[in-house]
Amino acid sequence: MSTYYEKFNQDGFIVIKNFVNSKNFDSICASLTSEIETKCNKIDLSKVGGSIMGNLNVYPGKYSQVILEELKNHGLNNILQEIIKKNSNDFTIRVGGNLSLPNKHNQLFHTDGNFNQEMLMISVATCEINKENGPTELVVGSHKNEIPYWKFLFKKKNKKKLLLSKGDLVIRKHCVWHRGTINKSKDKRFLIVYLYFDKKKDIKNNIEESNDIKIYN
Repeated sequence: MSTYYEKFNQDGFIVIKNFVNSKNFDSICASLTSEIETKCNKIDLSKVGGSIMGNLNVYPGKYSQVILEELKNHGLNNILQEIIKKNSNDFTIRVGGNLSLPNKHNQLFHTDGNFNQEMLMISVATCEINKENGPTELVVGSHKNEIPYWKFLFKKKNKKKLLLSKGDLVIRKHCVWHRGTINKSKDKRFLIVYLYFDKKKDIKNNIEESNDIKIYN
């Protein structure tokens, strides 16, 4: 049985270090980071919902498809076959990302969607994510049982911060409890995320929705 399969089902997520490593990916990441910064400079971030907590939702524009193709070219579908016996073509895919602003707050722990929803979260680090710039904190194994928030608060937790280098891949179940932590650095930190939904759901693919980067509430 696959080590990835065992780890994914035991912890609720896997991290594959150095999954994408190429000059092309480096160039993509540099351009993405620059364009997000340019976009932020053109708007008043204080008027965007989420700015007080310090986490904004970003649509990555043309980079949505470009980065997904890089993941596929480096064997993403092989990994998906190992852990869930499916590949990207079996899903409706939506893309977004978390932009963590400097010197704000920890998020509250939460899950993405309801417990029984069929959804997979796939991210690749387009920059270094260290203990200073707001890494995501996961509760290992918290995907196994559905519990209300108040019980989660009192439950003993095995917490792990995702410290990532550029090109590291993260695949997690949507029902893993997690939060964004405080970005103590002077720079914004972005993490792209692809949401893989069962094609039977009435959900539309947004990968090619626009070439423009957009910042949402």
